[in-house]
Amino acid sequence: MEDNRKIIGHHTVDEWFIILNSIMYDSDCGENDFLGTTNNYEIELIKEEKTCQVLSDIFYKKPKWALRFFLVLKTRKQYIIDIFIFNEYGWEVFDYIWKSPISNLDRLEIIKEIGVLNFTSTSVTSNENFELICYIVEFDKYLGSKINWAHQYGIKVSQ
Repeated sequence: MEDNRKIIGHHTVDEWFIILNSIMYDSDCGENDFLGTTNNYEIELIKEEKTCQVLSDIFYKKPKWALRFFLVLKTRKQYIIDIFIFNEYGWEVFDYIWKSPISNLDRLEIIKEIGVLNFTSTSVTSNENFELICYIVEFDKYLGSKINWAHQYGIKVSQ
């Protein structure tokens, strides 16, 4: 169970939950306001299930915001996938980011990162992220080189 009294920045998880919900329901709140509010706390907010769920809801309502949120995450110099594996809503946030208009180069970097993190072990199929990785590699219509990349890492793909 998550500690809702945990402090992220100057707020508890419960306070962040309220702040993020108010952003989601405030029709006057813009993307810059959202990014300014979450600035420097993006990773911690994703790692907490309660706040990550609200982030997922925000990106559901405002899918275009996912792209700039991702671009900020890139500057944090941490493996992107490491951020999203902490709870079930992290994968939803990742899915909104993946569906946003991120560049092909960023997509390839994410796939390479996932490959490095997941395909260095001999027991690939027991990896908890394997299903998501297969989804990305097999069904990403944006990457023309996905099949070659998958074969390079020993992933069987349907054609």
